[in-house]
Amino acid sequence: MLRVVGFGFTVLGVSLAGVATSLAQENQGVCALEQIATPNTVAPGQKLTVEIAMRCTPATGQSEMVTIGITGLPQGSTFSPKQIPVNTSLQVITITTSPNSPPGHYSAPISGTSASCPGGYGNFCYAQFNVSGKAKPPPKISCATSSLICTSKRQDLWWFNGVTPQPENYVTKLAASPAGAKDYTWNITGGQTYAQFSNGTPTDDTKGSDTVKILPKGDPGTDNPAPIVSITVTVTNKDGTTATSSPFQLTVRRPNSLQLNKIVDRPANIPQLGGYTSYTHFSILDQTGEALPQPVDTSGAVYGGSQQDFGTSGTNVQGWDPAALLSVPIFTEDPADYTIIIDGALRVSRVRPEPTFPCKPVRCDSRVIHQSAYVTVGSQNENVGVQVATFVSQNFTDHGRVCNLVSPSPQGSRPANPGNSAAKCPE
Repeated sequence: MLRVVGFGFTVLGVSLAGVATSLAQENQGVCALEQIATPNTVAPGQKLTVEIAMRCTPATGQSEMVTIGITGLPQGSTFSPKQIPVNTSLQVITITTSPNSPPGHYSAPISGTSASCPGGYGNFCYAQFNVSGKAKPPPKISCATSSLICTSKRQDLWWFNGVTPQPENYVTKLAASPAGAKDYTWNITGGQTYAQFSNGTPTDDTKGSDTVKILPKGDPGTDNPAPIVSITVTVTNKDGTTATSSPFQLTVRRPNSLQLNKIVDRPANIPQLGGYTSYTHFSILDQTGEALPQPVDTSGAVYGGSQQDFGTSGTNVQGWDPAALLSVPIFTEDPADYTIIIDGALRVSRVRPEPTFPCKPVRCDSRVIHQSAYVTVGSQNENVGVQVATFVSQNFTDHGRVCNLVSPSPQGSRPANPGNSAAKCPE
């Protein structure tokens, strides 16, 4: 039977001698509180103290320390010390509220743990006090003004399959308020698989700088909705008080597919050379189906060799080179208008069959030659970035078409070049 002798404190007006008899097991502890907090009412950011003692039965030496826990304190509050000796006189615990602590009445339970009393130290100690006055607004995270893809309308983090450096228009930079604090410690609290700070970790202390750069880490995949990353910042004020923001969320996006908008056939870009230029206009979409919001570099490359379609003899096609005639321009202007250009021009040398525009009286549907190609987004270098499509560049006598389009397209996928006149093409 646990008995408390000579421990003459009161706990919220109740004698410890009375409450101790209710503890039926040894190796349990009791917390004693001398009085309510002093002062009883503080303004946000001020300190208060409580006096407590911890007793463990059977008694242990005073060298054993009890680890203190206090729950239910106002937002941003701290306390010290975190440990006090067991079976001693009253010990002073100092609670420091935050400038952001909301006003109100608080009754915060004080607990303890130690090796000799693993059952804890009762439920008899509460730090009771009031916070009165106007609290400062808590820290807040927003998009830095220099970040083009993190704005008040959309907060994004973009993945480009490891492209380094991150494409200029797709750098996510965050800012914390208030500005001018002593220290800013940033933490990625959710979605660490997909994000990291510029130091390569989920935590960054930017010292007195209130901004931080956050970079992609892992493939967010093609599912919709896209994954979310959560970030907090802990601000240390110049008076030493701290406060932590609510989580700020970023949607992790990636280029994913091409969406056909329109096809335009025109005379060749250099009219005196004759022939045609065909423009196939796309939007580049992310995994949620939205168009990319800013210009970004792309790359298009052919592979696998060309395949003749005109006639049965190699001599029937002369001077046509799809690798030279196909142009996948850099995506630099309208982010919703990515254009694949297919030329069919006489150029300098004679070409057989002779390209023309337009065929009269009707369009020529004679296929001449085709070549397989792929598109990646994020870099001008071939096969760098996120692959979004494979297709066949098909030259007809008087127009060119993007055929056998596969989009989305697995990274590194290279479908076999279709046989003679086998590519499936739009009108």
